Amino acid sequence: MKLKTITTKGFVISFDAMISGLILFTIVMFLFSVISSNAIIAKNKLNENEKELFLFSLSEAIIKNRNTEQPSIGSAYYNSEKQRVESNVVDLKLLKKITPKKFGKFYFSELYAKTTTEKNVFFKDEKNNCLVQERFIILKNNTEQKAVLGVVLCEN
Repeated sequence: MKLKTITTKGFVISFDAMISGLILFTIVMFLFSVISSNAIIAKNKLNENEKELFLFSLSEAIIKNRNTEQPSIGSAYYNSEKQRVESNVVDLKLLKKITPKKFGKFYFSELYAKTTTEKNVFFKDEKNNCLVQERFIILKNNTEQKAVLGVVLCEN
């Protein structure tokens, strides 16, 4: 009789342990799935943030720097009277020289300038997953004209 009581209690205790083990296993698997989904979301946001920062740097370089050989990294107007580059004043001749360009995993796919009367598209290459940044500038050719410069960056 004593043997039967021990076996019954042992079976009950192991059944309780199995149920609590399954509950613990389920909770741990749920936590791992939440952590992995958060990691995937964070990775996607990091890639998007990297593209946004590169787009900002590219548009900033076009507006604030001057490079006559590579106008895609600098198209600011050079004021010969002041002997300096004027930021936010962009040379229209240099903007017309810019072409689509690949920067590692990003692609500079479109450049345009909108004025109050027209939209000048300097180049346009259709791609997917693109970001646009528009900046207020002054276009300098023979005259000064207020405009919005649009820079479009896409993923390869």
